[in-house]
Amino acid sequence: MSTPQLPLVLRAPADQRLETFVGNDIAVAALRALAQGDDTGTAYVSGAEASGKTHALLATVAAANEAGRDAAYLPLHAMRGHLAAALDGREAAALVALDGWDAIVGEREDETALFHFH
Repeated sequence: MSTPQLPLVLRAPADQRLETFVGNDIAVAALRALAQGDDTGTAYVSGAEASGKTHALLATVAAANEAGRDAAYLPLHAMRGHLAAALDGREAAALVALDGWDAIVGEREDETALFHFH
């Protein structure tokens, strides 16, 4: 009998919140709506390097968690080659933020896992 893996609960840095994000107010409002569950759609956050995309994703996950929703941040560069395992069991999550899509480009198993997850 195997023991299920327990999730490691990590908190985003306290300064990475939607309130401290300097950028597009419309984008912040859309991310806040996703975090609160007012919007159940999908968002794609893009921008130039060092424009705050990771901050926005971490802040959205933090806001969702603070609202009592199951949310997770997955840095794809750290998941490369293991994305299927990282996504396993996340299907029921209210919000999953996937950061760094370029890290899995060309990784057929990771791309397939993401397709099936979606």
